[in-house]
Amino acid sequence: LSIVGGLIVGLILGAIFGWGQHKLPGKTPMIKGIVFGAIIWAILNAGLGLADIGTYGLNYYLVNIGLGIIAALIFGFLLGILFNKWKEAPMEEPEWPTAS
Repeated sequence: LSIVGGLIVGLILGAIFGWGQHKLPGKTPMIKGIVFGAIIWAILNAGLGLADIGTYGLNYYLVNIGLGIIAALIFGFLLGILFNKWKEAPMEEPEWPTAS
């Protein structure tokens, strides 16, 4: 169940990255992916993780922050590298032989 959930979340985040990649800072897709990963980390781990401090404690939150940034940056790095990997090049007009 968690694998399916991870795939769904990954597809949603990939679609968001594809939609907004031109707005992210950076010149290469890899840098844009890392920036996107940092943004996702700040929202999900650092921001929403604050709600768990009362339940799990500060130590759990700090470990989650530390490991979460590593995972988010790796996710962003791979997303940036793989995003355009299978993009098809635009088709060009075929050059037909001309009668000489």
